Amino acid sequence: MDVAGQRVHDGTWAPHVGSSAWVSSEGDTTVGITFRVGWADEPPAWRGVTHLVEHALLAGADAPGLTVAGGTAAYTTHVAVSGPTDLVAASVDGIAERLGVPGWARTALDARPVLRAEAAGR
Repeated sequence: MDVAGQRVHDGTWAPHVGSSAWVSSEGDTTVGITFRVGWADEPPAWRGVTHLVEHALLAGADAPGLTVAGGTAAYTTHVAVSGPTDLVAASVDGIAERLGVPGWARTALDARPVLRAEAAGR
């Protein structure tokens, strides 16, 4: 998995994205995507934005028969989808589309109630 970063032409840092896929003995497929960006990369005024983006990536990725999970750590954010291959492929395609769709930030904002519920449960 590639989790290195690079400087781009304007001097900002762009994380690389790594991915992995495997098939279990039961025939389910799992696809994991790891981004080399985490909460340690957040400016103090934006604390929690990486977690918000993780939830937005997974918004709409769930379907009957799938297991969808994600997590944010200091330097990485990871999402994973498991289940029948055709459903996993459709779910991961949706995640990829959300990464390239202008206006996608609205999806991130719609994830706020889920984050509040998680925080209340701690």
